[in-house]
Amino acid sequence: MAQLFTAIGCQLAAEEEDLSGLMLVVAERLERPGVPVAAAIGTVAGKTAELLQFCVNSEHRLVGIGRQVLMHWCAEAARRGAMRAVASYPLQADSLLANSLLANSVASEATTSLISAAEVLQGCGFTPVGRSMLRELLVYSGE
Repeated sequence: MAQLFTAIGCQLAAEEEDLSGLMLVVAERLERPGVPVAAAIGTVAGKTAELLQFCVNSEHRLVGIGRQVLMHWCAEAARRGAMRAVASYPLQADSLLANSLLANSVASEATTSLISAAEVLQGCGFTPVGRSMLRELLVYSGE
């Protein structure tokens, strides 16, 4: 898992290296199968999914790959029974700004990082609730 995030240009927090209970969505380019360019990782516990890390390789930002990964992550969370997805400021490990689909440079101020993180998540349907972002999920009934 750590190698996957390193290949994308991110680091995985030590507490996230335990694979049990984690939900991972990875994207790769068609012309380079097996080479990851984006990933979202989190957990599902009961009716809530928590986004722990979201990362897009710097060479593949601003083309929609990150948004697709995040939307697939939310869909998988719903398939596993989650009714909501939560992301807290800042996301664990690296800041979302440095690893997001909107980032093209690393900001020097934490405030800018949080604003950009909020913009990325809001663009994917998350709403601010206190120091977190919340997104209601459409639950898959299996019918």
